[in-house]
Amino acid sequence: MMKVLLFDLGNVVLTNDLPYHTPEQAKDFCEHFNVTLDNLDSAFNVSFPDFSLGRISEDEFWKRYLFTARAKEINVPYAKEFYRRNQAEMETMVSLLDDLKDTSRLAALSTIPKEWLAFKRDKFKLDRYFEIIISSGEYGVSKPDPRIYEIAIQRLHVEPREVLFVDDMELMLTPAREIGMETILFRGQEDLLMRLRYHDPELALPKRSRK
Repeated sequence: MMKVLLFDLGNVVLTNDLPYHTPEQAKDFCEHFNVTLDNLDSAFNVSFPDFSLGRISEDEFWKRYLFTARAKEINVPYAKEFYRRNQAEMETMVSLLDDLKDTSRLAALSTIPKEWLAFKRDKFKLDRYFEIIISSGEYGVSKPDPRIYEIAIQRLHVEPREVLFVDDMELMLTPAREIGMETILFRGQEDLLMRLRYHDPELALPKRSRK
């Protein structure tokens, strides 16, 4: 019997942890720092891992990120404000969590730095919906390392077979299945609703996603 719905955050419930999510946002960020989008993406991949595991502070992350991207200036306050301004809900996923929370245990398992999780917890009132949020920033280990899935099971006090894990990357679902969790590859809210009904027809779900 399924007891817990376990959600990834980035690209499932909320936008991912890049500073930009639309062509317009990317253009504004690139123009402000006089850098190419390719350089920004490469610099993020280099700088984010240490930050996501709690090894460096947010300010140090932005300094490394902008320096590696060859930005014309290392303006940390601007970058931090830009990031926070552009974080958003995916479709109406927070509203879906509101539908689910009265009949299901909800939790989150996410690769996210401590500072950014604290910000998102406040902005999107995540603690209204999630019983716990297991993050790489708190534990110093991230998906797909099997240890983070074991931590989730221990914190939730359930058997793996009692958990249904939702993530947008197949790579992150494989370790979950290997320890016995049920999984769903996230491909948008409408598809998620269909798959949730398949796994548990008794879940309290809206007939269709909200637009």
